[in-house]
Amino acid sequence: MELFPALAGVKITHSWGGAVGVASDWSASVGLDRETGLAWAGGYVGDGVGTTNLAGRTLADLVLGVESELTSLPWVGHESPRWPPEPLRWMGINAVRKLVTWADAARL
Repeated sequence: MELFPALAGVKITHSWGGAVGVASDWSASVGLDRETGLAWAGGYVGDGVGTTNLAGRTLADLVLGVESELTSLPWVGHESPRWPPEPLRWMGINAVRKLVTWADAARL
């Protein structure tokens, strides 16, 4: 309640949660393969609510072939390194999950 003292005593009945797409270098990526017509956007590391709007506008310009400020952003065509093999990947993912859970609990 430190952040929102006016909510003291208010019961929280709902919350939102979902999968988080995290690339190995924590960099989002947007792209279009003109040969196959396959487009992609993802890896928002928990910032997807706002970032998907920007990704959608960037993809629209890519699909339409429009050169714009959006299509020159560094995330266009960005390729993240592959994740390390198991069990290192599993250990890293679970360490981050526990850290995020701990950080969320510490804020309450």
